[in-house]
Amino acid sequence: MSQTYTVQSGDTLLAIAIHNQVDFNQILALNPKYQPNPDLIQIGDIIMLPEAVTPETNKPITSIAPPEPKRPLCNTGSLDMPPQCEGTDIKNVLFVTEEQGKQYYCLDESAQQYLEEEASYTHKLIEGFQQILEQAPDAKTASEQDHFDHANKKKQWAIDAANAGAIAVESPKDESQAASAPQDDNPKRVQAKLKELEQRRRFVLSYHPPFLKNESSVDDVKARVLQSIEKEIAYYEQLKTSTSKPQKPSTSAVTLENFTHSKTLTTKPARKHIVEVFSVRQNQFLYVRAEFLEREQTYWHKKTTNQTMLSKLRDGNVGEFKDAIVKDIKDGITKKIENPEIELVLKEWKAGGGNSGEWKANHYILNEDGDTHFATSAEAQLLRWGANATVKSTFEPSKGKVDIGIKAEAAYSLAEASVEFTSYLPYETGFPISLSYTDANKQTMNYSFGRFRTNCTAKLSCFAGAMVSGSAGVSNQGSQHSQQQPAGHSILLAPSVGMGVNQATGQVGVKAEGFAGAQVGGELSGALEWQHPEKETTLNFAELAKLKAEGNLSVGAGFGGDFQIILDDGQLILYCNGRIVWGAGGSGGFGATVNFEQIWELAQVVWEGLQYVDYRQLENVNGLMYEYLTQSSYMAFATNIISAIANPAEAWKNAIISGTTELNRWIDNRASQQAEAEMLSDRILNKQAWSGITPDKLQPETIGMMLDTLTETFYDSWEKDQESAICYLLGSSVCSWRKFEEVLARMNPEGKKQNSDKSLFDNLARLNAILDNQQQQEFNDWVHTLAQKDKLTKLAQVKGTTRPFTPYKGNQFDMKRNQINVQLTSIGRIPKNDQYV
Repeated sequence: MSQTYTVQSGDTLLAIAIHNQVDFNQILALNPKYQPNPDLIQIGDIIMLPEAVTPETNKPITSIAPPEPKRPLCNTGSLDMPPQCEGTDIKNVLFVTEEQGKQYYCLDESAQQYLEEEASYTHKLIEGFQQILEQAPDAKTASEQDHFDHANKKKQWAIDAANAGAIAVESPKDESQAASAPQDDNPKRVQAKLKELEQRRRFVLSYHPPFLKNESSVDDVKARVLQSIEKEIAYYEQLKTSTSKPQKPSTSAVTLENFTHSKTLTTKPARKHIVEVFSVRQNQFLYVRAEFLEREQTYWHKKTTNQTMLSKLRDGNVGEFKDAIVKDIKDGITKKIENPEIELVLKEWKAGGGNSGEWKANHYILNEDGDTHFATSAEAQLLRWGANATVKSTFEPSKGKVDIGIKAEAAYSLAEASVEFTSYLPYETGFPISLSYTDANKQTMNYSFGRFRTNCTAKLSCFAGAMVSGSAGVSNQGSQHSQQQPAGHSILLAPSVGMGVNQATGQVGVKAEGFAGAQVGGELSGALEWQHPEKETTLNFAELAKLKAEGNLSVGAGFGGDFQIILDDGQLILYCNGRIVWGAGGSGGFGATVNFEQIWELAQVVWEGLQYVDYRQLENVNGLMYEYLTQSSYMAFATNIISAIANPAEAWKNAIISGTTELNRWIDNRASQQAEAEMLSDRILNKQAWSGITPDKLQPETIGMMLDTLTETFYDSWEKDQESAICYLLGSSVCSWRKFEEVLARMNPEGKKQNSDKSLFDNLARLNAILDNQQQQEFNDWVHTLAQKDKLTKLAQVKGTTRPFTPYKGNQFDMKRNQINVQLTSIGRIPKNDQYV
């Protein structure tokens, strides 16, 4: 259960994080409603804090010792060996799955006892996993911490199984690659805030409206704003000293990493996973550890399945096949022993086959039809061992549960060693993601930003393609075996999952991190979805990308964020980190190509994200994608190229989804600046053109281009609609001081940033030049209000209290023309039509 904090007077969200010694980003993730503006906390608000969890030493879930390399010495017995001519009383016949029926083994009484004892150990291990499965979180209610805690239980079980020799693990990687403890970013956030305040103070000190007559009023406002800024600087300077306190332990119980790094992995790892054998006596599959099998095979009587026996089976004569085995055993091993017990065992044996749709006790790799629909790989055996914990009952193998961090329903085909499940991953409420950006001090920072989930179907099969019905019995098993491939089945047992693209099939695949021999396999299909932080109380997610066989790409080196949106040679790609699909411990990643019809949702992710990080450099978007959004957004309001008629309805959306070809066509055939200005005025003031998106989502580059066109042409056109459009654009799209500076720096035809204070004030003077005295006073107050408050609330924008100035109409508009012409001349902008000068 999370802790809470009640907001007091003078609190900020960052200060709450520092004083409670938790990371600011964790608080944002737990309180998504503050992500759009962390400053909008109110006295009395209840803030959710992460639950402080004291790390616990992992205790073994199932303690099983690894197999002894040699059989124990007998306490009793004879020193005399029985003569070789005397037969051996056989108690069981055993087939090893991976040998594909080419031989079988005869076990005496002592070998049978060791086999039963070994099977009890592996069964106890899987029972331990079954207990963990039953504790798996529910998909609808799971939290990130629930997922993390459960993953750590699976990690401990995997360690126990590896220590027992049941699963083979990768060789431990270089310790420098191990996951490091989360860093405390709060001090960096404080330093960045101080840098921003110092930049704002410098700007306010240097700002002198060039055409305002009442300089004393400017000085009074400036003094008040500077006093407010100095107060904030003192607040963060004091907060900076608080960040030296030691952070509390990580709010997560254990840092989940590849379990091969764990100090509790104590024994020499096994060379291979659990091995599947078929016991004729028990008439079922049993599972033994590889080291046990290697030891016992030296004591078992090995018999080769000869061609006569195979021909009996190939012809469908299962009874004769069993009789042939009985005869073979009598002639070769049980000489002179009458009515051996094994004859009765074999008589009761039902060689039911391996392609059966049921999970009964009569399975074997062959059936009466001679079909060999049976996966024999190590992965397949591992799956069937794990299925002992996951299928509902021995008679309903097609229905069961899988443990994928949550408990999910699954469909099993155990003979083919395949499983399929459909679920929300990592859970239905989604995984909290972070934006990566560069702060004022050029440091890389993260900012919690909504949630991602994957609505997907996973198909995991040990066969590479569709099953082909075999008709030649055992003889065709070689060709069937060649269709098998590692397919990620071990993810059902692994604590952490790696993701990538299966190069053979093009599918997004998975593998078990830490399991020896694990490769990317399987098949994920479905859709990636994003939830806006303001919709946290609903399960309203927007689809961003489809997962399908074609168009998937491996994540390149250097990708470390939660997601990235790429535009490359006209192709739109969404890169995703494996952790946003599989939660705690997930690694790797993949890229999915996206149709331009879906770019509208992706664009909103970018615009929202930029606003949240206050228009810092966003690492989740590449340059081409960012530039495309900038230019196509401008095109939406400046041209009719997307529509055969001048229809503004959803102009912004239609331009974004039109693609790079339409954008390039517009760039090559642009209209005059005056024609663009007229279209901009009309569409900026037309509600339909915004496609349901608020103007504050416009990028600074786009706003800068729009203001440049509107102000430059206003000098000559003298259109009141352009004045209204400038006012509306500033008041509705500029919601923070940082964005205002970024817009001014980009007020040119290309929207390119001009890195100098002179360019900022020159562009500000261009805006001032079109305002008369009264408008200038209003605009000056608006600028200083923005500097003092840093960010304006949406509520204030809706009420119109943040309007930069009052646009004029009729005679009032015409009456200011003489003053404006004088002001324009003073900044070097001489109107063409200057008869009013």
